[in-house]
Amino acid sequence: MVLKACMINIINTIWLNRNNRRFQEKQLHWKSSINLINVHTFIAGNNTNKPYRGDMQKFSFLKACKVNIKPPRAPTIKEVIWFPPLTSWIKANKDGASTENPSKASAGGIFRNSDSICMRYFF
Repeated sequence: MVLKACMINIINTIWLNRNNRRFQEKQLHWKSSINLINVHTFIAGNNTNKPYRGDMQKFSFLKACKVNIKPPRAPTIKEVIWFPPLTSWIKANKDGASTENPSKASAGGIFRNSDSICMRYFF
């Protein structure tokens, strides 16, 4: 969202400078234009309540615009109790995860006997 706001502010500042020069015969210094873009991006970034989820390039961009970064909420931790299967049985446990559907996904599983010994696994 902040990147979109920055792009809109860049276009808006270029348009404003063009109109000021054309209609009012005023010329804004390029450093003032950059400060104007930074201020408007700062305001847009600090008025959002969305948490930051991104890479280092986006992180450094947000820090350069002095945007306060809100970390994502910590995941909830759930206690899971595993019970072994009956004697001579094999129990299969599986798990799956995906991020930003429909993007990358993964899955894995494990097969254990009644003595909790791993028989086979997959991932």
